[in-house]
Amino acid sequence: MSKRASYLLGNFEDVILGVMFTVMCLFVIAQIVSRYVFRSPLVWTEEAARYSYIWITYLGMAVVTKQEAHIRIDVLSAILKGNAKKVVNLGVSIISLFLYGILLFVGARYTLANTIQTSPAMEISKAFIYVSLPLGALLSIVRLLGLIRRDVRTPPAATPRTE
Repeated sequence: MSKRASYLLGNFEDVILGVMFTVMCLFVIAQIVSRYVFRSPLVWTEEAARYSYIWITYLGMAVVTKQEAHIRIDVLSAILKGNAKKVVNLGVSIISLFLYGILLFVGARYTLANTIQTSPAMEISKAFIYVSLPLGALLSIVRLLGLIRRDVRTPPAATPRTE
């Protein structure tokens, strides 16, 4: 596998988020220019920027999971050492996995329940917007399973979660 393909496979959420953030900024700039320069606002740009923001939020959940940057209370993890610390970290990961599973299930049900609805300005299916939640949860589950696999294979002294 080429170096570029390997990078894209390992970081595709980051790439998608970068593109979506750029597009969202362009939509906002287009709205400002059309409203204040041309005195004729584009109706769809505000809606497109909002939906881009929603996608960025839920896909960002997977990126933050991959980077282990979610806000967390790590009092026990800071006090414990060795195997005890590894067990606590594994327990936190399993609880997170359960919560991501709930988000996946609820998000999928909500997406399926809103397939007929369309957005007012762009007239696209609302399911396209709502599917960002189960997709973000699924990607978070995949990334978290990778972290769990790494933690299980790593000896207790070398467990990377020491923040």
